[in-house]
Amino acid sequence: MGALPEVLERETVLAQIRTRYDEVVAGGGGHCALLTGEAGIGKTALTSHLAVRVDAPVWWGQCDPLSTPRPLSPLLDMIEDPRTGLPDVVTGAAPYDAFAALLRHLGGLPQPPLVVLEDLHWADSATLDLLRFLGRRLYRCPALLVATFRDDEVGPDHPLAAPVGELEQLPGVVRVPLVPLTRDGVRQLTEKANAARGSGTANAGRDSENANGVLDAERVHALTGGNPFFVTEVLASGDGSSTTLRDAVLARLGRLDQGARAVVEAVALEPRALESAHAVDLADADVAAVERALRAGVLLESGGALRFRHELARAVVEDSVPSLRRARWHERLLELLLEASPMDLNRVVHHAAGAGNADIVRQHGPEAAREAVERGARREAAALLDTVL
Repeated sequence: MGALPEVLERETVLAQIRTRYDEVVAGGGGHCALLTGEAGIGKTALTSHLAVRVDAPVWWGQCDPLSTPRPLSPLLDMIEDPRTGLPDVVTGAAPYDAFAALLRHLGGLPQPPLVVLEDLHWADSATLDLLRFLGRRLYRCPALLVATFRDDEVGPDHPLAAPVGELEQLPGVVRVPLVPLTRDGVRQLTEKANAARGSGTANAGRDSENANGVLDAERVHALTGGNPFFVTEVLASGDGSSTTLRDAVLARLGRLDQGARAVVEAVALEPRALESAHAVDLADADVAAVERALRAGVLLESGGALRFRHELARAVVEDSVPSLRRARWHERLLELLLEASPMDLNRVVHHAAGAGNADIVRQHGPEAAREAVERGARREAAALLDTVL
């Protein structure tokens, strides 16, 4: 899994969820933890640490902030991951049949897996049906299901509100909220950052920033509210004057050379992950530029694709790319995706819309909508047709 991001003040939560997994192993049926908190609070980092601590098979699926989400994206992620051994239960199957096949497969595994459904605030309607299906059958689902979402974005009218409300009434389901770091937690991170820069920490906690560039822990806490991602971005930027997350992210980006920065900006156009070769193509850069962006910790690499550590940073960088260049990159990426086999229709439509290419949207949008209907994602099918019209 690679180096894990540091987590502080989360031992109680990790122990609480670990206990749930131990109960699954002991034959107590399945359990579900609804891991909630604002953007940047550390849901993904905590789940990554949990995956290591339970020493269990990990099935990881995520939802993406696409204009038209890929139907059943988390389940397809698990099917595409060879480590799960999960056959293709989706293609040609009605949603209920696909869910039932998944449940049967889980029941035949030698060890209960940790099944992660990440960022459900972006879930398509078929994925929400999958959540309902598994939640109602936890008693015969030997797995620990961890579902993460931003609860501050899920109001009464949000599509996720009803499924979550139903799940919370069921046995085996627990909501686990994550809270911001305390002043002490922020102080620990600030001291480490100051020490890493060789500035020392003797003056931390007094002035906002001394002549040697020592960041003040109290100021960092007041600025970030203890949000772990915001804290790490401010500390990584080395800029104690940053007053917003946008300032911190762009200050960190500004420390890169032109080639590495262009690679990062290109990756920002893809909400999930962008193939390294495509990033080099769009940025007119070389592999060395990719390596510099990775060494700076701005991007992560997995399976030949590049992604941001957090969607918040990706959105900030994407918004900073000039609109004409952004449209040109969408058009070039669209060309590359149209040459791929098999073709990812949702990505094609997303980038065609970004490029303002109405012809491609009209050509592939209806097909993507039909695929969404077949997978039970009627809301996303309607959104795709709206894009076409």
